[in-house]
Amino acid sequence: MTWRGVGVWAIGVAFSAWFAADSARGQSVRAKLDQFGNPVGEHSLAGKNAFKGKRLLVWSIEPEVLQNIYPERNPLWSALRQKGLSLQLETGSFNPDWLKKADQFWLFGGRKAGLGESDVQAIEKFARSGRGLYLVADNEPLLADADTLCQRLFAAGIKGNYKGDQIIAIRGRGITRDDHRGTSDVSSKRTGASSGKSKPPELPGRGARVEVIEKTSHYVEDHPLLTGLNYLYEGWTISHIERSPKMEIVLTASDGQILAATASDRKLLVLVDGGWTRYWTSHVTETAGTLRYAENVAAYLMGQSGAPAHETLAAMLAAVEAGDDNEGDRTALAKLDKKPPKYREVQEQLADIWRFASSKKPEVAEAARRQMVNAFQRAPISECLRWLADDDAKLQALIWEQLDDRIARADAERKAAYGEAALAVVGQNDARLASRRAAAQLLGRLKNRAAAERLIELLPTLPRGLWEPVGRALKETTGQDFGPREGAGVADLNVAVKKWREWAKGG
Repeated sequence: MTWRGVGVWAIGVAFSAWFAADSARGQSVRAKLDQFGNPVGEHSLAGKNAFKGKRLLVWSIEPEVLQNIYPERNPLWSALRQKGLSLQLETGSFNPDWLKKADQFWLFGGRKAGLGESDVQAIEKFARSGRGLYLVADNEPLLADADTLCQRLFAAGIKGNYKGDQIIAIRGRGITRDDHRGTSDVSSKRTGASSGKSKPPELPGRGARVEVIEKTSHYVEDHPLLTGLNYLYEGWTISHIERSPKMEIVLTASDGQILAATASDRKLLVLVDGGWTRYWTSHVTETAGTLRYAENVAAYLMGQSGAPAHETLAAMLAAVEAGDDNEGDRTALAKLDKKPPKYREVQEQLADIWRFASSKKPEVAEAARRQMVNAFQRAPISECLRWLADDDAKLQALIWEQLDDRIARADAERKAAYGEAALAVVGQNDARLASRRAAAQLLGRLKNRAAAERLIELLPTLPRGLWEPVGRALKETTGQDFGPREGAGVADLNVAVKKWREWAKGG
């Protein structure tokens, strides 16, 4: 079934109160609501310029997609660019080399398959490397390639041909009839949450009334992808996703089938969706929540799944740098200096925060550097060593400054823990060589004899690229110099190991 015109997509409703629910925190916030019942303003999971410098690759060979979604005038693309994303829209024969520069990839399925086996393997590798993948299908037969990759990743297919054209309500927002009734039986009523004849519910604590959208058919549980949404259009003609233990449901359609699902494995940033008709150029702003949902998709695929990005460090820095921030951004940054965030709260943002350390605005650059200092003062040693593998001399210098400071302040017990963490990385075969070299360097700075003796036993098992750094670490720890030195061969290694073992026995 192809698009035949949508008639009235949604019923405009007048709201007399200011109300919305912040889905990421489960707290009410005041916001003016649009005609679809969603809060106006910046309420998505990604703030303005939150992903500055990141690249989004889009590909499809389906004529309906190229004609109705690809046009430059589509508000979808301008909305994503406002989040800082650089867009690359491609069609025709798929080129796996495109993936090398992409941070996330959106694939719109079509009537015919356009991917070969090598392309599928490249995309699967892309997803399993931790980068974002959005597989968007529509009703049969508009699901080729998306279905193939869904089966490859999750052993579940995409199928079906269902005219949806209904609106989903997000549970817990406090403005739907279902929230007040405490029941979910609207899923069996295609007429919606309100027939238009009954009395609309009161807004809790607001003393105001709100008309419920007539075409609302059912509600779904909250999810980060539904941040800043009270209502979401399900799509015109849609397909559904088969159930799989490898997937978690995000959206169900008005027929009770799965409309959108993410990977259960948190290491996979993959979203599968059965309704790309909602992204048509002529209708994307005329349907409930479509643009905000797309913004949330982009943010989720960048690993953003907690607090809204407009409250994250990177987004605050972006707002101040752009000059369109409000006083709240500056105040929030100042508060962070008094109560710095924990490493795990900012670890996904560090690459973006570090970019702002080179900002032409001194206040932005200094704020970014302070937060990087704070992060590596608190980060696990293994994380510091992982970041030291980055080929950035300024970043490496900043991290070593923090590690030296931590060593200087640490007691014997903590230093021993640092040594254990460094030894683990040195011996970790799947770690990057640069991280393992940094771990050896850290052991040299710790100057711990017990760690040195264990390093001696590790030495014969290590790759050639670690021989010299370990020899140097042993020299710094013990004051002895038995090698291995730069350019050492296997015979030199064996001699060095023998001498170090003799030292350990009699030293």
